[in-house]
Amino acid sequence: MLPDILTASTATILRDPGNYNRLFDQLHELHQFYASLSGISAGEPSGEDIDLPWGKAIGPAGAAQCLLELARTTKFVRGVHQAILQQQARYPGKKIGIFYAGCGPYAALLTPMTTVFSAGELSFTLMDINAASLAAVQKLYGQLALEAYVKEYILDDAVTYRLRDPDAIHLVISETMNQALTKEPQVQIMQNLVPQLDSNTVFIPQAISITAKLTSSEAEYAAAQTGSMAERIGLGTVYAISRQTPFPHTEQTIRVPDTVGDFTMLSLFTDILVFGNEMISTNESNLTVPMRICDTEGLEGREIRFNYVTGTDPHFESFLK
Repeated sequence: MLPDILTASTATILRDPGNYNRLFDQLHELHQFYASLSGISAGEPSGEDIDLPWGKAIGPAGAAQCLLELARTTKFVRGVHQAILQQQARYPGKKIGIFYAGCGPYAALLTPMTTVFSAGELSFTLMDINAASLAAVQKLYGQLALEAYVKEYILDDAVTYRLRDPDAIHLVISETMNQALTKEPQVQIMQNLVPQLDSNTVFIPQAISITAKLTSSEAEYAAAQTGSMAERIGLGTVYAISRQTPFPHTEQTIRVPDTVGDFTMLSLFTDILVFGNEMISTNESNLTVPMRICDTEGLEGREIRFNYVTGTDPHFESFLK
């Protein structure tokens, strides 16, 4: 029998998503439970992080920390649940194959599904490049007697990995990102895995967009105090990547208005469409905290070029045109 906290927290995420106090308490209790079984506790990224040719793969403590981000965890879990239901309707009677790239020590976005679906309905392939994370999730699943769900544990790099049987995969999950797609290899993982998939295979997240906006520090502060939405000036999308468009970035140009008034800061905003109607928007998660680029003083009427740089330190470069 699955532990009460896993069953209860999953039920709250799926059926009572507005109960933030209960969700907060349950996710912290769930973390303590996972930590006691896996030997991995949440913490800041540590010396177990791995520097790759295409970005940083965070270690098990940093990956475990992600569980405690309420909006991030709950919206991804709901998105995964919706995607499974969609694929079950599309493939009636078939076991739904799920490939989780960057599963971390808890497989946090997928483990809750074991309280909803049987091992006869789902088949997990759990991948991580960090041996400590993969060992931890194997230990956790052993302790929870969930081995029947797992087809395979894979220690490998999702940026270069070739899927062995893509036709058996109906859903891919990879949440390996930071704000404004910096530092971690989300983009290159998508660019490697998506072209290998059948056209009906779902990828989570479905889409990520980065937009440039002018902001006012006073307006942002006031909005934070009242829980309202600050006024901002949108300047355009500088990058969008999705299941349908996993393409390399092409240089984008935005123009600063001739008059900016109190909007004295240029920032990049991240929006993540997890699946269906599950969206993580500005400031709902560490993933969507705006990234400040520069002050706008002296830039009125100027054009700015943005280029997304992949490699050891993924980031956006900006240049005056």
